[in-house]
Amino acid sequence: MNVCFKLLTFITILLTCAISLASPNAKHNIKVALTIDDLPLKENITTKVVNVLKKHHLPPTWGMLNAKKVQNNPKLLKELKIWIASENKLGNHTFSHLDLAKVSSSEFIEDINKNEPVLKKFMGNQNYKIMRYPYLSYGNTKHKYKEVQKYLKQNDYQTAFVTMDFFDSEWSPAFKRCKIANNKTSINWLENSYLNQANNAIVIARELSHQLFNRDIKYILLLHLKNISPNLLDKLLHQYENHGVQFITLESALKDLVYKLNPHIYRKRAYTLLNRIRLSRGLNNPNIVKKLYASLPENKLKNICRRD
Repeated sequence: MNVCFKLLTFITILLTCAISLASPNAKHNIKVALTIDDLPLKENITTKVVNVLKKHHLPPTWGMLNAKKVQNNPKLLKELKIWIASENKLGNHTFSHLDLAKVSSSEFIEDINKNEPVLKKFMGNQNYKIMRYPYLSYGNTKHKYKEVQKYLKQNDYQTAFVTMDFFDSEWSPAFKRCKIANNKTSINWLENSYLNQANNAIVIARELSHQLFNRDIKYILLLHLKNISPNLLDKLLHQYENHGVQFITLESALKDLVYKLNPHIYRKRAYTLLNRIRLSRGLNNPNIVKKLYASLPENKLKNICRRD
């Protein structure tokens, strides 16, 4: 009897663990590649950011370059040197951050090419052929998408699709206004809401991943660090680690077969790859995803610390 009871108990424990691991709400090892768009960062910020990345033992992190910023402000070359010296990497985000939904495929491809001299200068013999589409816009027509993808394939580029995102750039203008106004109460609210939405991004990505593939894919997280303090990045990384996130390289994440899929969605905005795949299958967002998207405080972000 005791042997049977112990065996049943053991089987029950195993089943419980299996169910827990299958649940997108379970806390366990979630593999995430951190990527940062719109490099170079502002002057005197890069050193603080790379120190935070080192503190959390992140593998080499990809920053997506818009070289027009360097053309407009040569002092930012120093920031790129600091980034590369810390063993981080640079990928192509187009020269001037073009929106493929608003320009022709030929203009877009020209802007990719225009970005390459600075990439070659800083990456040397290392691979820099990782492409991140600005605004996560892959073209509002099939023709545009196919033309750009054809060019990328012919030139050995991989696309750094995004599968975890919380529209963090929407906090940037609000942070700038509130810092100028020295409104500490509003800054505190911005920091808390930023971290809350960052946490929501994990839940949203995992819910969609389990809805579509019944598993956790290797996620790719998009961040912008405009007007965001390195201290807040430190808190975000702590928060993710506490949630069970293990940070991996972008190269490792891109080996997940999900990044080989083409959902055939051509529109001005379709956001993450997971969302595009969901749309291609005609599926609704899970209820929890709808609720978390609805919690994005867009109106308050637009109006906080405004003087007019």
